[in-house]
Amino acid sequence: MLFVALLALSGTSSRVVGIAQTLVALAALALSWPFTLTAWRARTLNYGRAAVYHAGLVLVAVAGIVRTAGGSRQTNEELLALGVLLLVGIALSNSWQLVLSHESDEDADPAG
Repeated sequence: MLFVALLALSGTSSRVVGIAQTLVALAALALSWPFTLTAWRARTLNYGRAAVYHAGLVLVAVAGIVRTAGGSRQTNEELLALGVLLLVGIALSNSWQLVLSHESDEDADPAG
């Protein structure tokens, strides 16, 4: 999503930026789909987090489509901002969960 945010800050009104935004979001969705399916089949999928993540990707893709189609700049920016904020929120949550679940060296069993 860093790439998408940098594209949005490019300062150009080129429709190519919209195409790139859409492709980045669709590529992220395609690459993450196997992991989502695996978690769903294993019944370990957190539906709330998955919904926020996928909604963020869809919003970024829709923002790219709006930009490519020559739609309202304000609509494009609002959709893109909302999508990126959802994805940043999920990224922060994932990072926090990793910190909480990480076992420090001091807590590790010396015999093990």
